Amino acid sequence: MQDENRYGYPPYGQPSQQTPYGYPPYGQPGMGYGMAPFDPNGRPIPNRFGMKLTFSILEMLCCAFPALVCGIVGCVYTVMANASYRERRWEDFKRQARVSAIALWIGFGLGMATALLVLACYAIGYIQMGGSTAGACVRVDGTRIDIPTDYQWMIDHGFYLAKSQRTVTLRPGDYWIDQMYNDDGKKVMWCWFYNDGTSYEELAECDIIGVNLDVECDRYWTFQTSEGLGFDSTPEEFIEVYGEPDEADEDSYYKEYHWYLGDGDDPVWRVIEASFVEDELYEIDVDYKR
Repeated sequence: MQDENRYGYPPYGQPSQQTPYGYPPYGQPGMGYGMAPFDPNGRPIPNRFGMKLTFSILEMLCCAFPALVCGIVGCVYTVMANASYRERRWEDFKRQARVSAIALWIGFGLGMATALLVLACYAIGYIQMGGSTAGACVRVDGTRIDIPTDYQWMIDHGFYLAKSQRTVTLRPGDYWIDQMYNDDGKKVMWCWFYNDGTSYEELAECDIIGVNLDVECDRYWTFQTSEGLGFDSTPEEFIEVYGEPDEADEDSYYKEYHWYLGDGDDPVWRVIEASFVEDELYEIDVDYKR
């Protein structure tokens, strides 16, 4: 008499040691060859090949080098674990799945840390002010000017002082505003010069700590803040971008707003000042002293 019938069941009255589908009874470990591993709750351990492969690819596409390396390691071990799962090599599968999971979690953590570092560097490069983030830089005549800068940088980018003004001398701690021209001889902006040294210096040796434009400048319409605001922007657009001003003087005809750069410890030389006449930008100052 056969021990089991053709469907895999034992003869009537004899206890069965496995289910008709090859799994052990509930609660018994399934680590035999050909049977999927079981977790402590008696459920077959899933492969999760698709999910791990997706995370591996995302980490490999990440620009952060540590996350890229972890993504490659995770991808390799994910593929190896999938092959072991299909071939029912459960011990190899468990080891390879563990390595892929560790690599992917480390890569995720490193990717997040890199993203936070990039955001921190971005925040350092842009100065916190007035409840919003504003850059201490402007564009004039199509050229980006980071503030503060120096006169030699201006010359290298096509801006210069009138010859008669180049010999103006400043005392230590003193400042001066003067007209800057472009290569076509157009009056494109005013610049604030500041002597941060300990002796008298000519303007060409001083820091440029501010850029000023008004509608009298020959090419004022080329001006833009780092956030893209210019002479075609309204007071409402300035407030939307920079938040409520730290100081405001306004009536139906004239408005003047001040947004302090940094922590507001130097409101004279770390500030954006914008003046509007009948809601049209008339003059703007962007100043930032070290």
